[in-house]
Amino acid sequence: MLTLVEYNFTPFVSFSDHMDQSTSVDLMAVAIIVNPKKQIYTSNCLQDLQELIVVNEEKKPIGLTCWGHFVVNECATITKLIATTPIIVARRLKVTSFNEISLSTKIDSSLMINPNVAKVQTLRRWVRHIGPQLQLLSQIQHKHFGTWYVASVKELQLLTSIKHSLV
Repeated sequence: MLTLVEYNFTPFVSFSDHMDQSTSVDLMAVAIIVNPKKQIYTSNCLQDLQELIVVNEEKKPIGLTCWGHFVVNECATITKLIATTPIIVARRLKVTSFNEISLSTKIDSSLMINPNVAKVQTLRRWVRHIGPQLQLLSQIQHKHFGTWYVASVKELQLLTSIKHSLV
């Protein structure tokens, strides 16, 4: 028998309630930026990581750091699809205080890209409506030490607040 998964998506504004705790959050958001892959040492082990910048109807960009197999599998797919503003549904993410508030995958997290979930259609309609603003956010890049990287979450939040004050 097929078991239906019940999603309990956490509003971005509520992430701070879960910061640096053992609780997990579920996320539905649009990927707007994929930062380059990195490798860092953690606990005497070299780990792959890649940060995505995601946003939802609350219009507050937030970083999602993907670790290990998520970099090889899901981030590779998201990188190929980024121009189409893929929708991500993630379960059991950790909320951290790195770069203010950010999200991170854990060993038991799951990530789906453009899933066939009813709630996704509402977000997809919002993306079509606000598309040009999302494209602007995703095209912001800065020059740093001879390489290109996208704006930080904090810079994107500042830009977003400036744009809202002008509208």
